[in-house]
Amino acid sequence: MDNFAFIIHPIDAKRDVQRKFPTLGKVLPARAIDFFSRFFPPVYISHITGARSAANGREIEGWFVACPFTPQRMMTLPVRTVYDKIVKTVRLAQSKGARIVGSVANAEQNAATCVSLPMFPKMSEADVERVVAAVREVLAI
Repeated sequence: MDNFAFIIHPIDAKRDVQRKFPTLGKVLPARAIDFFSRFFPPVYISHITGARSAANGREIEGWFVACPFTPQRMMTLPVRTVYDKIVKTVRLAQSKGARIVGSVANAEQNAATCVSLPMFPKMSEADVERVVAAVREVLAI
């Protein structure tokens, strides 16, 4: 069986945390959830079964696993901290049986060499300018 995982992350800290952890989401304000997300481990969300590959007709299964950072939080943390959390999230997916997420070595390679530009509805002009400046710096343009 081919196994896969989708890595997801919260968009709205309070609303999305409250879906998985109702008490925590009710008690903590969004700022506290954002702060503590640095210390939260990646989270298993759900198991996906009963699907078939359109490419080969084989049964497939997968998992949703979550990196606890919102896009806004990713923008404020050191890049290495974000990459490390993503790698831990990939490892969680692999521990569930996901093979399409890639090996740990590939995940670390991807985290070190791939670019994912942050986009979220509440992105300010200053956030956009910061992203553009970072891309220009990396590309030396």
